[in-house]
Amino acid sequence: MNQDRPDLSPLRVRTSSCMLISKNKHWPLHKKTVTGDVMFLRPMIAVFAVCLMTGLNNIRNVMGQDAVDGTSCLRRCQEAYTYYAAFINTQEFKDNYFNQCNQRCTTPDTSSLGSVTEEETTSSARAGIACGPNKSRVRIVGGRQAYECEVPWIVAVTVGTLFCGGTIVDSRHIVTAAHCLKNKDTGIIYMASSVQVRVGSSRIGAQRVYRVGQVFVHSRHVPGINDYDVAVLRLTQDLVFSDCVTPLCLPETWMNPFSADYCTAAGWGVTDFTSSRLQQNLRIVELPLVDMALCRNSYGPRYVNDLKLCAGDYINGGIDSCQGDSGGPLMCLYNGRFVLHGIVSFGSGCARARYPGIYTKVTNTYISSFIRSIIGS
Repeated sequence: MNQDRPDLSPLRVRTSSCMLISKNKHWPLHKKTVTGDVMFLRPMIAVFAVCLMTGLNNIRNVMGQDAVDGTSCLRRCQEAYTYYAAFINTQEFKDNYFNQCNQRCTTPDTSSLGSVTEEETTSSARAGIACGPNKSRVRIVGGRQAYECEVPWIVAVTVGTLFCGGTIVDSRHIVTAAHCLKNKDTGIIYMASSVQVRVGSSRIGAQRVYRVGQVFVHSRHVPGINDYDVAVLRLTQDLVFSDCVTPLCLPETWMNPFSADYCTAAGWGVTDFTSSRLQQNLRIVELPLVDMALCRNSYGPRYVNDLKLCAGDYINGGIDSCQGDSGGPLMCLYNGRFVLHGIVSFGSGCARARYPGIYTKVTNTYISSFIRSIIGS
């Protein structure tokens, strides 16, 4: 047997000829086998089989070597999963992959999906708080009222009678939409002393009110088209974490929401575009992500670009976020934990066919770096 075995870690496999299958839809005519020998594989199924077996060997043989570095191990699991999900789309594979892969990662903090290095870890993660736990009792089908504390990271952000949502990302910071914190007529950013954050319950009247010490709005925010529609609030005191007050995981820029199990949005906004009545109890809805080309065809390239995500039932409509939900989270489930992938931004009406909701894309480098620069300062 050839002793010069190739490196079969997921990060290496992603750059091998297997990657051509998922990224460029090319099928290579040859592939190095796990023994290092070259085998000519003209039939497509043979190439696919070698790639799949390479992945399984990664799980069995490589992950154990990273057991002392659980954070790195979890990242490798996610990296390899993203690669395989590009051409394998069965739930059974996803479940089996993560079960085998993550079991070989020893780490006291399973929130590492959004926390890969010490520099990138939020203060909540450093304190040992597990971000983004899945508290849903059943998979959501259509919109419904949320159970109490089912979405423990969502908050209400109010400025007088203006109402928006927001997301807890650590003990002192809330992520929301920039347009929620600007006067729509003058464009002036509201003073921090006029902003309140309400946390700790799915019911509006049962929440605890926190004061805001500083308001950070992205300097490149463009009203109307809502590019860079992101802001961070810094509270005057730390949140007290509990079952009803928990941070949501921040994503890494390499994470792909289309590879998640599913995505949901939540808020107290109106359920009918013609209504102005907010909900007293939090509502939650599962939303399919929409292909960006389809979304761009509906709204035009001026409104839909790399700073955005689109979500909703493109064909039938009927499910969406709406007025009053702005600033709240679009959260996607990975291996039992939710990750903040979008911020409710705008749409054409609510729940219209061919016009899905548009969300600020948190994995965009400019958006992600803005958020992390504030919470890390």
